[in-house]
Amino acid sequence: MLAFAMRPWINKIYNSLGKPRTIDNLTEDIALLLNYWERGNRRPDLTYTLQTAEERKLSQSLINLLKLNSLQDYSDISSLKDTKFAITGGYIKNVGYPLWSLKYIDSISSDQIILNVSDEIKRLIDNIVTICQNNGQTNAKLIRDTNKLITSYFDSFKNILTAPKAFDQGFYAFLRFLCEQNKIEIKEEEFGNAFEYIKKNLQSDVGYWTEEEVKTGLLLWRIASNDDAKQKSGTDSGKTETGVKYLSGKTNTTTPKGAETTAKKQEIVRGFISNTDNAEILKMILSDIVDVGNDFILDAILKRIETNA
Repeated sequence: MLAFAMRPWINKIYNSLGKPRTIDNLTEDIALLLNYWERGNRRPDLTYTLQTAEERKLSQSLINLLKLNSLQDYSDISSLKDTKFAITGGYIKNVGYPLWSLKYIDSISSDQIILNVSDEIKRLIDNIVTICQNNGQTNAKLIRDTNKLITSYFDSFKNILTAPKAFDQGFYAFLRFLCEQNKIEIKEEEFGNAFEYIKKNLQSDVGYWTEEEVKTGLLLWRIASNDDAKQKSGTDSGKTETGVKYLSGKTNTTTPKGAETTAKKQEIVRGFISNTDNAEILKMILSDIVDVGNDFILDAILKRIETNA
């Protein structure tokens, strides 16, 4: 009787990984359900979701738009959740830049044709990014809007996606925008170093980067590179001494072996913050950061204060 009742839902319900439950899974699902009824052993395997017609349409549209089925390890995309994984873990990883980078160019040349990145296409980009970063149930209105935009701008957006250097230009345009907005001084030849720093130090994969995370990463790169330059010129010995006192509790002014690299410094500082219970030292460090007088840092601190007020 139970098997008969579940038959209409074959290939229409999906597990937590976004895979459809086929007729081959029916016996397993019934056994798990009976086990839950008899013993109360609830398992994630029993959590299923339905997929609407709009979600199926969006999934197929994105597969066609981004050619997701051609990606290695993503040839069997069966749901919108699968599609999101393919975009963030496959497509964007291969491109090397966030999808939202394309919002920061107004036009791009491809085969001597100028392609305009309209406000509607920028909204489409925002929609796709929002859908991909949403781990829960996606807003139905957002899905409908995205389907309409893809239908209207499929060819235009596809040409932009495949234009040479489109993502590169978009991402570096975003970095320039941040520098101008936050009064960060940067030379043209430094952008490559800034990007490498961001890639190494952001905790998430590029498919999950947010604009706010990249903004923070750029600021931290500027602070770190300025600090390195000052130490090399010997003009920052006082600050180096203070930093060593905080981390080791000693007055030794020699930089610890291996701490010359930014990554090592970050490791030391993060380890110290995680393990210390000395509030006074943390206050001193924060006071030193405030004394730097960088507006971006101060805004970030004020934002955190307001969030926790």
